[in-house]
Amino acid sequence: MPKLKSVTALGVLALVSLQSTSHADIDELLSRYTGDNGRGYIEPLVTGFGAGLNSGLYNSAGVARFGLKLQFETRFMGSLYSSDQKTFAARTAGHFSPPMDVDAPTVVGDGGGAFVEGDGGTRYYFPGGLEIDALYLVCPQVTVGSFFGTEAKVRFIALPLGEDLGRMTLWGFGGRHSISQYIPLSPLDVSMGAFYQKFALGDLMDASLLSVHLVAGKSLPLLNFYGGLGYESCTMHIEYTFVADDIQRQIEFDLEGENRFRATLGVGLDLFLGKVNADLSLGRQTVISVGLGFGT
Repeated sequence: MPKLKSVTALGVLALVSLQSTSHADIDELLSRYTGDNGRGYIEPLVTGFGAGLNSGLYNSAGVARFGLKLQFETRFMGSLYSSDQKTFAARTAGHFSPPMDVDAPTVVGDGGGAFVEGDGGTRYYFPGGLEIDALYLVCPQVTVGSFFGTEAKVRFIALPLGEDLGRMTLWGFGGRHSISQYIPLSPLDVSMGAFYQKFALGDLMDASLLSVHLVAGKSLPLLNFYGGLGYESCTMHIEYTFVADDIQRQIEFDLEGENRFRATLGVGLDLFLGKVNADLSLGRQTVISVGLGFGT
């Protein structure tokens, strides 16, 4: 069985989502996939990762025209996987005869795998998945405002993960601008924002994420309600050394998450010691987001 010489992006994302699967198990699964099958196998994890990090970028619709706003927040995001994301159309490779197509588990699918029988009693095995129902992410962020109805937001994480993995970093920045300030007597708060993020682990992989969103809502003394429509993207570059027998070759490819558009509904509660909010986003990937914060 061929092995991966280094930890791949899948191993990194499993760490981020606090999964207990070992790196050896992940490498064993991925070692069977180096072509188009590899893209189909890993894609649900890329989609879940991108949709999760593109969540929690706002907790209300309103942006004050002027005033001091300094808010520290921790976001908890969960990307929920549907049944159709747990299989993909795989195809036998190499010298296996005759070529066959099969619905095989994706990386988040069933751990049992699949196989087909070919000429001469041969069998072609497709590895199983990690049996993940949801991908969980945690991220701190800071919001600063407001100036002429504009506020800025930043995210940043830097964690050393050991000699083999290197350093994991996540940073992002963006902002929102009030649209309702230009609408006299507007019954709703309306704002528009954009956010860009970058995730990297040493020289092994990196991902670029973008979100553009329009938000409308209403603020009451203790509660605020908001809804949003957004466009987003996540592009991940994966690179590793594939070893089979005495042959080594560099494998690298780009993957794009399938989540493009989302609709979000949320509610926030202002407490004496801080703020809490929760929202649900529906798109190709369903995401639940909860925020805990404090500040002005």
